[in-house]
Parts: sequence; structure tokens; C-alpha cells
Amino acid sequence: MQRAEEDLQATEQAIAALQQERLAKILEAPADAIDAIDRKIADQHRVATVYREQIAALRARLATEETEQRGRKYQASRDKIEKTIAGLSGVASEVEAAIRTFVAAATKFQAAQQAALKSWPSNVELPWADELGTYRLERIIHECFRPFSPGWALEAREHWSLECKLEHIREVIAEFAKAEADGYAGMIARLRSGLPALPDEEAA
Repeated sequence: MQRAEEDLQATEQAIAALQQERLAKILEAPADAIDAIDRKIADQHRVATVYREQIAALRARLATEETEQRGRKYQASRDKIEKTIAGLSGVASEVEAAIRTFVAAATKFQAAQQAALKSWPSNVELPWADELGTYRLERIIHECFRPFSPGWALEAREHWSLECKLEHIREVIAEFAKAEADGYAGMIARLRSGLPALPDEEAA
């Protein structure tokens, strides 16, 4: 297209030169000489018209090619996004499974504690609520998800990214099992240091 534009420019310059020549000779040159110049000008106009049509066709083809190229690039980008998004659903399933696993584990934990309480010997003092119960678990759960509450940004006085919130969960749960074990050990130590509970009739 650049060559056609250069040829058109040269033709238009030739037309301008011929018109200047005609203007300069119109008063003194014979009519046939002026007619000859007019024919040359007409020929150059026809050539210019051909070049303009070529340039218009080339521009239209270039626009079509650019549109098609943008379409191919867009399609490739969309395919890439679709491929990436398709993988996210699998990862989301892992998150869902992990949450379900946590709920199942917490339910199992609660059931095990309730079973321990049901089998508690009657001649031993019952444990305190914070010794054998879901107190520590509920506190851990609350602390884990506290940064997700709407008012957390005001409480923390800063915005936490999801990465920070997840790191907070990792830090909070890091000592949960040890805290439970320590709590049970403390309960056993307290029971060992105490006296056997009196039967109901003796206590009366």
C-alpha cells in the first residue's frame, strides 16, 4: 500500500505540474497544444483514480486482516482464560472437600468428648466445661475466622489480604492439638490431687 500511495502522490504532483503548465501557456500556446496538455491531465486523473481505488481496496483488506487478527488473538486469549478457569473448579472442589473434612473431624471430636462424658465414672468429679468440651475448639474456630468478619478492618486498623487471613488460620491452629493435650493433662492432675467424690447418700 505504501508503494501505491507514493505512486498516487507522484501522479497528483504530475497533475499539478501540468495544470501549472496549462495555466502558463493558455494565453500564448495554440489550442492543440492546450488540448494535448488537457489530455495528459485527463490521463493522469485516470491513473490517479486507479491508484485511489487500489489504495481503498488495500486499506479495506488491511482492515479486514487486522480485524481477523484481533479476532484470532481474542479467541486465543479467551481459550487461555477458559482453560485456566476450568482448572479453578477443581481447586474449588478441593477447598470444599477440605471444609467438609474439617466439619466431619469437628463432629467426630465432639462425639468423642460426649462419649467420654457419658462413660464418666460416677465416683469421680465431673470435668469443668473448659477441661472437657468444645470450648477450646470453638475458641479456635472463632479466632481463625475473625479476620473474615465485616468489622475486622476497623478492629485491625488495616486491610488484610486473603494470604494474611490464611496465614493467621495456620498460626492459630498450629498449637490446637497441644493445647487440648495440655488441657486434658491439667484436668487429670487436678483430679489426682482431689478427694474421691462422696456417694449421694453419704453426701446427704
